[in-house]
Amino acid sequence: MKRPGPPIAPYGDAKAPPKRIQVVGPTASGKSTLAVRLGLRLDSAVYHGDRLEFGPDWLPRSEDEQITSIG
Repeated sequence: MKRPGPPIAPYGDAKAPPKRIQVVGPTASGKSTLAVRLGLRLDSAVYHGDRLEFGPDWLPRSEDEQITSIG
């Protein structure tokens, strides 16, 4: 079986890092840890999906609240 080739070059032709990175995976797989480390390394903001989508007591936030919380 042939191994797939490498993914797209790290930053394409540009020398700047990507503007957004989405980290996905199952529960307790280290998504938050990876996201925070990437954020620190790339000097980027980190947004956690649950914190954007839900407020206190796990009540859903409106779409406007979600957008406002990102800034």
